Amino acid sequence: MSTINAASPSRTDVAAAIAAAVTGDIVVVPSGSATWTTGVTISGKAIAVRAAVKGACLITHSANAPLFTIVSNSGGHVEIANFTFLAGTPTNPDYMDVSGTGQAVIIRDNYFRVSSTTQGINWSAIGGIIWNNVFESLDVNGASGICLLLKSIGYTTSWTTASTMGSADSTGAANVYVENNTFRKIYRQAIVVDDNQRAVIRYNTFDNSAILCIGADVSTYGARHIEIFNNTFRFTAVGPIYNYPLDLNYWVSVRGGTGVIFSNTMPQEPSLDNLAANTARSLGTTDNQWTTPNAQQVVDPISGNVIIVTSVGVSMINSANGAIVTGPTFGGGGVDGSTGVIVYHENLDQFYIFLFTGSSTSVRVWELITDCSVANFPTSTLTELTMSGNRPVGTPGQTSAFAYDSTNENIGGMAGTTNVSSPDSTIFIFNAAGRSWVQRTMLIESGSTGPARATQNYMLFGDGCYLFRDPSGQTWAYRA
Repeated sequence: MSTINAASPSRTDVAAAIAAAVTGDIVVVPSGSATWTTGVTISGKAIAVRAAVKGACLITHSANAPLFTIVSNSGGHVEIANFTFLAGTPTNPDYMDVSGTGQAVIIRDNYFRVSSTTQGINWSAIGGIIWNNVFESLDVNGASGICLLLKSIGYTTSWTTASTMGSADSTGAANVYVENNTFRKIYRQAIVVDDNQRAVIRYNTFDNSAILCIGADVSTYGARHIEIFNNTFRFTAVGPIYNYPLDLNYWVSVRGGTGVIFSNTMPQEPSLDNLAANTARSLGTTDNQWTTPNAQQVVDPISGNVIIVTSVGVSMINSANGAIVTGPTFGGGGVDGSTGVIVYHENLDQFYIFLFTGSSTSVRVWELITDCSVANFPTSTLTELTMSGNRPVGTPGQTSAFAYDSTNENIGGMAGTTNVSSPDSTIFIFNAAGRSWVQRTMLIESGSTGPARATQNYMLFGDGCYLFRDPSGQTWAYRA
C-alpha cells in the first residue's frame, strides 16, 4: 500500500493521482479549494481518496458529469472521505455516481451542499456504506431534491432471491447501509429507496428531512426492502433565516417493498386538518422545536442578501462577501423600537417593518421598496404608512410578531409580550394594499385549552395558518 499525494485539489491533479494509484493505495488531497468542470472516474481498482484534513478541501461542482463516477471492485473497497462538496453551476446534478457488484464502496465524513442545481449520490451499486456525512440545504425554503437515490434498475434478481434483512445479511454485502449521517432541510426526499434496492437506514439525524420508499406504481420495480430504526427526526415550527415550517408532511413514506420501521424518535408534525376559519387549535407543548429568531433581519429570497433594521434605518449584508451596504433611514433622528421585518411575497420588492417606538404605543409600519441589489439598495425608498383601523398596542422597544398570509394576501400577527391593551385570543390583520387593520377575536377549537395568546414573539405562516406560542409553552395554529 502506498500513499499518493495530489499536488492540489484541482480536478487535473486529483485525476493524475488517481491514475497513478493501484489497488490498496491511498490518494491524499491537500487542503484548499477548487471548482471542477469535469469529473473523475475510479474503475478497475480499489483505492481510497481522502482529503488530508476533514472539511478543509472544498470542491465546487460545476461539472457536466458527477464529480466522482465510481465502479465497485471485487479486490477491495473504494473509499471517498473528508471532502466538502459545494454547489456551483453543474449540468449534471449528482456529486457522485456509484455502481457495480464488487465489495462495498464507502462514502464517509463528507459534507454535501444540496441545492436547486445539485443533489447528492446516485447509488446503483449492490451493497455499500454511507457513513457520517452531512447533507444540507441552505435554501430559505429548504430543498426537495434527492440526497441519496438508491436505485439499481439492473438488479432484477433482487425480487427472486430471499430477503437479507437483519442477520440474514451475514457478510454485510447485500444491503446499502446508511448510518450516522445528518440530513438538514431536505424536506421530502433526503433518501429515496427505489428499484430493487435493499437499504438499512439507522442512527441518522433527519433535521426537517424525510425518507421516501418508491413502489412499482410509479417505478419499474420499486424498492425490495427497507430497515429504518434508531433514527432521530426533528421538526422546526419556526426559526430564523429559513421559512419554517418547511413543506414537510411525512417522516417516512412507503409506497412499495417490505421492511421494518422501529425505535425511531419521530415528533408529531402539527396537524391542521379540518381547522375552521377564525379558529385556533392547540398543537401541544412538546411536539415542536422552537428557536429564537432575530426579528431585526430577513433574507431576501431572490438575491440571498440580508436586510437589517437598526434604530437609524435599514442596511443590507451582501451575501457574496459579507460587506454592509447602507440604505435609507427612518428620518427624524431615528426610532428606539425593536422590530419585526417581513417580505411581502406578492411583490418581492416590498418589505414591511413593524415597530413599537418611544413616540407611540401603537404599532408603526414602514414600507421598504428595494430590489436588494448592492448597486440600488442605497437609493431604496423607506416610507412610514398612514393606516386605518384598530392597530396592535404595545410598549416601546417591543418586538412584534407578524407573518405573511399568501392565501388571503394579508399580513397578520400579534402585538407581543406586553400587549395589555388587547384581550387574549386577539389577532390583528394588516392589508398592505389597503393600508388598513382589522382586529379579530380567535375562536378556540373544542378540546383546546386557551386562551391563545402569542406572549412569545414567534409567528410564522404555513399551510394557511399562523403558528405561534403562548406563555405556557403551547404551540397554536390559527386559520385566518
